[in-house]
Amino acid sequence: MSDKKQLIKGAVAGTVCGLLVTTLLNIVFAAVMLKTGLLPPDLTSYIACGLLAAGAVAAGLTATKITKSAGLIVGLIAGASMFLLVTVAGLIKSSEPVGVMTVIKLASCLAFGGLGGILGLKENKKIKI
Repeated sequence: MSDKKQLIKGAVAGTVCGLLVTTLLNIVFAAVMLKTGLLPPDLTSYIACGLLAAGAVAAGLTATKITKSAGLIVGLIAGASMFLLVTVAGLIKSSEPVGVMTVIKLASCLAFGGLGGILGLKENKKIKI
């Protein structure tokens, strides 16, 4: 299989994995909020950004495990893909304009996706899909 196909396959699988991790973490966070009470909206925005960053790490890690090369690039692609999907979904659902929090989410998705990509190169195991 060519490197481009492997790169695309890894980025898509990593993005899906990252979105699943983010969704599961958001479910856990929502359950904790139901038990403990509501938090201020500003704080929940930052927590949601942190959960998205954790998902971006999982996306970069998974994508790099599949491609087994170019960890930073694959992680950045997976993180950017996650950001685009989450932002488009948020803009469709909400009427709020793009703001500073969107830029923070972009930076965290790229940074932590790249970090996950670099960490994915550290281990010798490869995932075959």
